Amino acid sequence: MRKKFSTLAFFTAPVLLTAVAVLSSASTWAESYIYLTNNTNQTLDLTINQRGSALVKGEHWQQHATSVPPLGTVRYLETNRDTGIKWGKDYYFDTTVTAEDGSTTMLQQKLTGTWNFSDIWHGTQQSPWYDDRNIHSVKQSFAGVDSTIAFKAENARANGDDYYYVIHPKEDDVIRGANNNFNVLAYNVWALLPGLVSKSVSERLNLLKDKLNGYDAIVFSELFDNSRRNTFLNALKTEYPYQTQVVDRSGSLEDGGVLIVSRYPIDSESQIAFDDCDAEDCMSAKGVIYAKINKGGNPYHVFGSHTQAWTADKNQATRLSQFQQMRNFINSRSISSSEPVIIAGDLNVDKINFPQEYNTMLNVLNAEEVPRNGGYAYTYNGYVNNWTDGAPENLDYVLYSTAHLQPTSSESKVLTPRSIHADVFTKYDLSDHFAMVGNLTFDTPAGEADTTLVYKELRDGRSNKCLDFDGASPSNGKQALLWDCANVAWQKWALDQDSGLLRNQANPEYCLDNMGQAYSGGGLHLWQCDENNINQQWDFENAQLVPRSNNLIAVDAYGTDNGSQVAFWSKHNGGNQQWSWGN
Repeated sequence: MRKKFSTLAFFTAPVLLTAVAVLSSASTWAESYIYLTNNTNQTLDLTINQRGSALVKGEHWQQHATSVPPLGTVRYLETNRDTGIKWGKDYYFDTTVTAEDGSTTMLQQKLTGTWNFSDIWHGTQQSPWYDDRNIHSVKQSFAGVDSTIAFKAENARANGDDYYYVIHPKEDDVIRGANNNFNVLAYNVWALLPGLVSKSVSERLNLLKDKLNGYDAIVFSELFDNSRRNTFLNALKTEYPYQTQVVDRSGSLEDGGVLIVSRYPIDSESQIAFDDCDAEDCMSAKGVIYAKINKGGNPYHVFGSHTQAWTADKNQATRLSQFQQMRNFINSRSISSSEPVIIAGDLNVDKINFPQEYNTMLNVLNAEEVPRNGGYAYTYNGYVNNWTDGAPENLDYVLYSTAHLQPTSSESKVLTPRSIHADVFTKYDLSDHFAMVGNLTFDTPAGEADTTLVYKELRDGRSNKCLDFDGASPSNGKQALLWDCANVAWQKWALDQDSGLLRNQANPEYCLDNMGQAYSGGGLHLWQCDENNINQQWDFENAQLVPRSNNLIAVDAYGTDNGSQVAFWSKHNGGNQQWSWGN
């Protein structure tokens, strides 16, 4: 990774991707700019229709972009707020966004002239008009995926707000395979020490923890911040109860920030810190963590690492030394050639621009990369990632050892975890890197797939109290309420992503049910689970618990005291509608 130690301007030129033409009269305008972020992996086309009272394109308004690349952000529309605007007249901008499969959505703004300026409303073809600065959203199928179109106004200048839209597809669920299948995620989460370049670490990790379900193991790197790391790892323990120590070395200013969490028992672990380093990388104890993971009786030997950064000759020489030390460490574990060895992490070798170093890495490690199949093209790209800058690179990998049991089939892809939560709105990315997932199947006993639901507390974002109900034993009609979290079964819930059922651990035959009251003020109760009952079907989106029967409302904690009612209310950005998965 190329470390950045300068403050980044929001929406730097590479991120915007499109050269913004400067209108000759722009300096005299009061203006508003409209932005669109494309969280899909398709290129989107933009067509603007100005209707209502007429404005002159190029004189009163300007289109700055006609397309948005995958994951890109563009400033696509600039509109004048006073010149040419007539008192009492309405001016509309309809932007049709078209995906590669032909699906469309329409983004809209309306200007109404006042005696010396204009009022502006914003929305979509499916939404009401809004004139506030809250986050609003609508749902629709777009580019073949259930998606959310979210938007908000932000104060930009005295003479005009700016408007931010984002198209955010639902992320694919991760399904664990049988015992002969292993899926591992490698993710550099950019959680440096406070005061260094990392931004919004607490907010990003809090959102990230709810996007890590379904893996057999995760290799984290740059998880340096001790306090936030502990909070983050504790939140993962329900699904990933087995966790290694972080790579460290006595006397180092900082630990290595690398560790492994696992769904399955870790039979043994060990680690090394690298002997060689360059420049700022010498401040931390970068190295290798090893975990022997037992999935249903099948051993998986997982090595996680984060190697020397940068691309100068001396940096490459240091990485070569580190790869040699890594290979020696792997060999020292005396692993049977009939058992699989997986290597994952931010290995800091850019195979795009440095293919020779990439081949050297594989040769030294006696390894092959798990073949790419779909997903995004890069693991690091400052042209689209709003936390960083720089050209696209591939730095993060899942490899398998060719000196050990090789997979009968395998595939990998780059995932792009993003959120439209208020804490990161207009930034969206949850790290400066994207994540790499590898899925490998071996000729070993398969057993049965793990379909176990994971039960966790649902904590209210305002009071940090738990979703609970009357008493401790579920029965039909018991009302939902808040109570102090006590790490007890009746305060723990599991959401089945497919059916949408939210089951209670005290008796998984009982589910959260709205009893047909899917409207603001409607109540919530327990009832016997029924997969065909729409009143029991939920989605957990952007930290909100939303009924599938009405996506304009969300589960809301009405108060903060023990016993406060939990029911429905129209969506807003308050903490009492923000739920997080606890212990």
